[in-house]
Amino acid sequence: MANDNKNKQGVNMKNKAKQVLKQVRSLAKQNQFVSAKNLLNKHSHICDVDSEFWNVYQGLGMLYAEKIKGDQ
Repeated sequence: MANDNKNKQGVNMKNKAKQVLKQVRSLAKQNQFVSAKNLLNKHSHICDVDSEFWNVYQGLGMLYAEKIKGDQ
């Protein structure tokens, strides 16, 4: 039973990660890089559970930081 709960939590986190990344992409397409980076940071806890999210989090975080820096 405990494994079932862990599996469900893992699936829920992966679904949450997909939703967050979809929102982040949407913001980035609108050149709202500050908002996209803030949203990534807000959901950074997902990195603990989803390694794919961690990879995207790192890459996009650096990219958005450069974009934000260039806009100033």
